[in-house]
Amino acid sequence: MNKKLIFSAILVCFLVFNFVLIGCENNKPKEITITGIGEAPFGIRISVASYENNGENIIAEGDGDVTNGSVTVPLAKNGNRWTGIGEYQIKLTIHTLNSATSYYYTDGKTFVELGVEEPQYAGNDEQKFRRDRNNLPKIKIAETKTTVSFDKFTKW
Repeated sequence: MNKKLIFSAILVCFLVFNFVLIGCENNKPKEITITGIGEAPFGIRISVASYENNGENIIAEGDGDVTNGSVTVPLAKNGNRWTGIGEYQIKLTIHTLNSATSYYYTDGKTFVELGVEEPQYAGNDEQKFRRDRNNLPKIKIAETKTTVSFDKFTKW
């Protein structure tokens, strides 16, 4: 009986310790690193979004500069570091001197493969565009740092 009680106490301590560690990781500020980027002399904005219900809900975002082919961006919402977890769509906005170009995380697939009609074929139908974005794959954000290769994004 004493062995079972001791074993149970050890098991409870082990579980509590692991829950504390997992909980601490989930409550830390998150950042995203994009690797394999060429040049972006005017910076990049990374947006973590949910496109469900035909809307664009920016969950968190941040700006950064490319260094040695990658950018690491701390994510924030309403001026505070973002600590959320979940699965989200990711949008990159690469700024140039006179414009900005959007890229969406597609896991390396084309928009057609994902059932997303590209803007030049959608006839400027904003509702269709919003509806189609629901088909974009999501990235799981749970760890403090999430890293994604630029070749998994497709230019919009």
